[in-house]
Amino acid sequence: MQSMMRTWLVPLMASSLLLWGCTYEGRDGAPSAGSGGGGIHLEEDPAIATSTIEPGAYLEDIVPGEGAGLYIEYEELESADGYWTGYWYVHVSCDSVISGYACTWDVLATPYRGYVNFIEDLLEYEDFIGWEYDYSVRMVADTAYDLDGFVMETDPGVPVRFDMLLDGSGFEAQRYVFWVGAGALHGGAPTNPIDIIPEAQ
Repeated sequence: MQSMMRTWLVPLMASSLLLWGCTYEGRDGAPSAGSGGGGIHLEEDPAIATSTIEPGAYLEDIVPGEGAGLYIEYEELESADGYWTGYWYVHVSCDSVISGYACTWDVLATPYRGYVNFIEDLLEYEDFIGWEYDYSVRMVADTAYDLDGFVMETDPGVPVRFDMLLDGSGFEAQRYVFWVGAGALHGGAPTNPIDIIPEAQ
């Protein structure tokens, strides 16, 4: 484990669906996921903090290599046959330009219930993504000057539990997670894991 103080870049800007300014790949419509999994019912745990996420609120001004971060975005899209799906865009970055070191992120995403699917996004050959217990999506990625991530599909409105490590540290990881909920940018999670609940669209 690297013993160092990580850096995160501020300010991050939030944009709505009306401002599509994508800063990286993966949000140009619904992805075609290549794997499928079952579901599980998770119960709310009073020891795990909950927060809401705003559908279609994107994080802007992410500069790969200039700040460590786990970025979580969410939207709901309707397919041609009328079915709605929740899409979770999960990406990580590092502060390698400043620190000179790479970051190792280990992220586990578990929907409370129902359908779950995923596709990798921007991962390299040495990175890992796959199923954990047939219903959780796990990504382990070494990142330096780029973004690594995945897109997860769930039933719309289903909460997701995120468990994360940064260079083997859960405390470090929870300091660098970002999402938009209740009209505000959230920087840092009060607990690790954290349960994130989509707001009504």
